[in-house]
Amino acid sequence: MNVPEDAAGPFELESTGLGALPVIGQFLGRIDLAGTLASHLPAGDPRTTLPAATAIGVLVCNLCVAREPLYGLAGWAAGFEPGLLGLVEGEAGLLNDDRVGRALDQLFDADRSSLLCKLVLRAVREFGIDCSQLHNDSTSLVLHGDYDAADGHQRGGKPTVLAARGHSKDHRPDLKQLVLILTVTADGAVPLTHRLAAGNTNDDRTHIDTWDELRALTGGAGFLYVADSKLCTREQMSHIDCQGGRFVTVLPRTRREDGQLRDWMSASTPEFTEAVRRPGKRHGDPEQVWQVAPAPFPSSEGHRIVWVHSSVKAQRDETARHERIQRTLAALAELNERLAGPRARITTRVSAEDAAQEILDTPRVATALEDKILQRAVVEVLNAIYEADFLGFSYGFRPGRGPHDALDALAVGIKKKVSWVLDLDFRDYFSRLDHQWLERFLEHRIADRRVLRLIQKWLAAGVVEDGSWTAFDQGVPQGASASPLLANVYAHYVFDLWAHQWRRRHARGQMVIVRFADDAVVGFEYREDAERFHAELRSRLAKFNLELAAEKTRLIEFGRFAARDRERRGLGKPETFRFLGFTHICAKTRTGRFQLKRITDSKRIPAKLAVLRGKIERRQHLPVDEQGRWLASALRGHYQYYAVPDNIDALHAFREQAVRYWFVALRRRSQRTTVTWERMSRLAERWLPQPRIMHPWPEERFHARTQGRSPVR
Repeated sequence: MNVPEDAAGPFELESTGLGALPVIGQFLGRIDLAGTLASHLPAGDPRTTLPAATAIGVLVCNLCVAREPLYGLAGWAAGFEPGLLGLVEGEAGLLNDDRVGRALDQLFDADRSSLLCKLVLRAVREFGIDCSQLHNDSTSLVLHGDYDAADGHQRGGKPTVLAARGHSKDHRPDLKQLVLILTVTADGAVPLTHRLAAGNTNDDRTHIDTWDELRALTGGAGFLYVADSKLCTREQMSHIDCQGGRFVTVLPRTRREDGQLRDWMSASTPEFTEAVRRPGKRHGDPEQVWQVAPAPFPSSEGHRIVWVHSSVKAQRDETARHERIQRTLAALAELNERLAGPRARITTRVSAEDAAQEILDTPRVATALEDKILQRAVVEVLNAIYEADFLGFSYGFRPGRGPHDALDALAVGIKKKVSWVLDLDFRDYFSRLDHQWLERFLEHRIADRRVLRLIQKWLAAGVVEDGSWTAFDQGVPQGASASPLLANVYAHYVFDLWAHQWRRRHARGQMVIVRFADDAVVGFEYREDAERFHAELRSRLAKFNLELAAEKTRLIEFGRFAARDRERRGLGKPETFRFLGFTHICAKTRTGRFQLKRITDSKRIPAKLAVLRGKIERRQHLPVDEQGRWLASALRGHYQYYAVPDNIDALHAFREQAVRYWFVALRRRSQRTTVTWERMSRLAERWLPQPRIMHPWPEERFHARTQGRSPVR
């Protein structure tokens, strides 16, 4: 700062913030943002003290630097030199949320397509942007509030987009959202086109509109459209192909051609050709090599398929498998130590060590323990392989998938166009799996003969009863660590893949499938589909030594319109069906809409109460507080599974019966008992928790967990 030599007296220094605003202002000035906004925004209220173009210009600068909310815009702008924001002295205080909101309303009423086009052309020409490669993606915009006006209808002469409760990625299905679809240049990320879609729109529904938009933007169909596996549907690929376009996509594992390709590669040696070779990302890393091999057959739509092998992915998969095996072995070693620890009946350390050592020195016990650990390790490795193959509607004995996930998927699926439900039950499923077929299925994905021989050994282990050994040529060993996975593999090839392709090829209406181990429920829109599927499924299972239990397999009319249709035909209420401990009932909400009601299976309650009563009687002579803590734990375990919406009455009934059993047990402790119902009520209130709903509504948890990927499809 220069100060004149003849200056006399004190002087003051003033400072203002600059930040990144000079750089941002340079870019915005070169594309003439202020002038373009002023020429495109409609005329507002002449009494407005702050032009709408100026307010939006300040808002753009704020989004680039701080992203302050609208109510904090004035305070943020006051910390900078006004000229950097296109303001004059004193205008920063006018930036309240009301004025900025009216400016945004004018932007909504403007010709936004023309405005964006002019800004994009200026940016491309001014900065020499390369538009030969474009990137397109979609993201969700979460909205906190009702936004009742965003209902998809006309507003101000222009259509609005539906703000819906979609598949929120932050696991907040209670919030509304919109889907923003944006196309930018690979060079500089300059936005070329954008559009908004309803908040419940999935990515696999947007490719046709995106491709048409790009064709209009480029003036032809000569560009190459590259997308992920969500493009790989018959409708979308056929649309691009019929318009003379070209595309590259990823073949998903759920396609029939994927299995055919893997079968072909296991029996043949494909001729790979090196396509790309790049140096490693870091010094010392191996080169990254991509090889391609043409498939011997096209897709079902007639498109060419190319198999790609990546050395980077192969190395990454190998490292992940090695780390998983090491973690598994470490965990199993810890389990082995716990199993070999001192037993409760042994009182001294020496006797405990001697007893443990004696057990471990026993050849049969040591061999059984080693075999158990080996099975756990092999199962952990095979889980990593087959989790990529198993279909979405398969539940049970899979990592991260429990019975409530299957129940949620079924509840959401039934609320679609489902009018008929086929309740399937496989007869003696685990004891009737054919070993030869199972070994053939395993050979599809396992090339290591040592692992296959291990599994064959486990299958042929047989069973020892009353000291005699009996061999079996079918079924999986009961209680073995590998049995659930092997049963899932068998069901995957026999039922899952067949049912999936039957749905795609033969079903006329919608079809929903949920399988949990050996129980499955299939929903249909039309009865003809259900009857045909049932008949063909019996023939399919017979080829693999399986059959349906006729007394448990039923086709019932069930769904949103079942009650109405049966009433028209003069029939009674829709039948119910049982699945995973719950009875599923067609019910209605208070407003008369369809609601799937789930209550505890009445056939399971007597058995559970009988077991609970026996345990209470065995503990009746323990101190009352110890009995109370144990019974509270048992009730919490019951609530943890059965506390779903609409099932609170059954939970109260279960607790009341448990209180009665405890009351009887306490009175039997002495002939001169002092336990009355008044005292019993106080004990129950103190120790036994009241039931409460612990699970959310199925739709909320289902959408939050799947995030748009439907496990019932």
